[in-house]
Amino acid sequence: MSKISEVLRKVEEVKPKNSDLGVYHCETSILWPRFTKVFEAIASSIESQLPVGIYREFRQMDWHGADEGIHDHNGFIRGQTNGIELSLNINGVTIDDQTRYEIGQNGKWHLIHMRERYIDIKGAFVCADRRRGAVEMQHEANKWNYMAFWLEEKNTILQLEQIVSTDGVVFEARKLDVNKSRVTIPGTRITLDRFVR
Repeated sequence: MSKISEVLRKVEEVKPKNSDLGVYHCETSILWPRFTKVFEAIASSIESQLPVGIYREFRQMDWHGADEGIHDHNGFIRGQTNGIELSLNINGVTIDDQTRYEIGQNGKWHLIHMRERYIDIKGAFVCADRRRGAVEMQHEANKWNYMAFWLEEKNTILQLEQIVSTDGVVFEARKLDVNKSRVTIPGTRITLDRFVR
């Protein structure tokens, strides 16, 4: 057996099964408690029952004519709830009658009418210990496409720390796309800046 073949065999033995270009080593079991509190503060601020200490404003623009049924949303959330200070911008679109074809149980194509909604949430937060951070999230059709959390470093620059993908897997951002200024969320084409101000 050649030396190259032996090295390749050893690499295959060590490599974890079903690894996706090193993503296996970036997964972590949980979202940090700090980011869990931030997410809970954001979620409670979006619900119809507005928490005490939060000011929220949403505007909607309805399109007419050929674009009837398309609604653009924008707004913001400001204030403090559960020890988390929020300053968020929200943008999105709702399409009343989006059509697409799906294959039914009988194997035939069916035209499906559905309502689609996309919402992007971006902004800053300050935790109870006064550490600043940033957050970016995308919500679509009753699921989160992704969530990304940055946290302040010593020199006031925010560093991407954790990412939650569509299927709920949490990734340590420091281990993704090492030595690159942008990080790609595993399984997507979405890229995020590693450092922001």
